[in-house]
Amino acid sequence: MHLAAGAVAVVVWVATGSLFWILSYLRYAGAAFVVGLALAEALLSVRAFLGFSRGDALRPAWLLISVAASARLAGFVLAEIFSPGPGLTGPRFIAQPAPWLPLSTTHRAGLALAGPVALLLLSPALALVGRAYDRHGLSGELRVMDWLALGVASFLMVNDTWDGIRWTLAREAPLDLYRALGFVVDPLLLVLLFQALTLRRAAQTMAGGLIGRCWSAYSAAVFLTVLGCLGQWAVNYGYLPRPVAVPTWFVWFLVSAAFAMGPAYQLEALDRVRRGLLPSGWS
Repeated sequence: MHLAAGAVAVVVWVATGSLFWILSYLRYAGAAFVVGLALAEALLSVRAFLGFSRGDALRPAWLLISVAASARLAGFVLAEIFSPGPGLTGPRFIAQPAPWLPLSTTHRAGLALAGPVALLLLSPALALVGRAYDRHGLSGELRVMDWLALGVASFLMVNDTWDGIRWTLAREAPLDLYRALGFVVDPLLLVLLFQALTLRRAAQTMAGGLIGRCWSAYSAAVFLTVLGCLGQWAVNYGYLPRPVAVPTWFVWFLVSAAFAMGPAYQLEALDRVRRGLLPSGWS
């Protein structure tokens, strides 16, 4: 329903030439959507963390995931409620290094929290999960589609980073904290995508498929983030006309949904273990 409302707003914009409806949709409905899902993600992640007993190998991982989800929630609240930016950028999710946009310090701080900071916390969490699976003899073997996804992420990392460096040097833009964090995003996304895809393959036969779906959701969230960043990069640096950016505005809503689905699947797996429907070692 939310995406359908967005599609209607786009049609009205194209038909009338007025930006009012699309701006209103992104600034109000869009902000409410991403903040609401970020809140759900944070609450579900904390519940998943509490579902693991002390000493469980996955408890520290879900603690980090909970902190990452909380950082994403705090970032979206700052960026989308207390300091909304230009409506046409939508929930941009990351503090890109270039080109420069006239955003307030509060908005940039929110983007940094929801993007680089949350991703930096998520990566060691996935590493802890991978280590726990390795101890149980579970290892994920990537397939052709996985390597294709990593190829797209690599393309983004190289081109976006290079263009950001060229833009910064050409304009002698100061390398402040937010711009530096923006440069971290692309290589971090590549690492995260590899980690999530590996966990997805390792867990596909576990917990009736629920754990596999959990890491599939995180894989989808990271890959959709890559696609959203790729669209922003192509428009920001003039490779594609700005109207082509419309689909990338809606990608961020799918990203928010995917991040919320991950802990939801984990909680369902834990619930089935408690009800004796699955062996405890599968959660």
